[in-house]
Amino acid sequence: MQLLTDLKNGVVIGQSLAPVAATATGNGTGVDLLNGDVRTHCIIDNGAVTGAAIWTVQMEYSDDNSAWTAEPGADALSGQISAAGITILSYTRHGRYARAVRTLVSGTSSIIGMSILAMKKDAPASYGYDRSPST
Repeated sequence: MQLLTDLKNGVVIGQSLAPVAATATGNGTGVDLLNGDVRTHCIIDNGAVTGAAIWTVQMEYSDDNSAWTAEPGADALSGQISAAGITILSYTRHGRYARAVRTLVSGTSSIIGMSILAMKKDAPASYGYDRSPST
């Protein structure tokens, strides 16, 4: 079965920040990606924006789900989000757990949520996923 027809069995996914009307900086909860490949994706769903809110999103990793470190090379992940829509940040994870951190740069609020996913390590090759960390 191909990945797009069997997504739920081909990935490890978890919600780091639930969609809420966010008005301040917040740390997401850790998502356990032990069974996931190192290539990781954060799906940011930004809804209605109030007061010209602008967010910066940073990814962090942990080996124990308590001490967190910013992902190396996270410059590409620190883009500002200021409009409604979906943004996907892809990167190579360095620890078992991943979480998203949102920082309100300016403005009032927006409805924003973030989920993190990675391809399962044991996904069949027929899914066509390159597990190489260099991609």
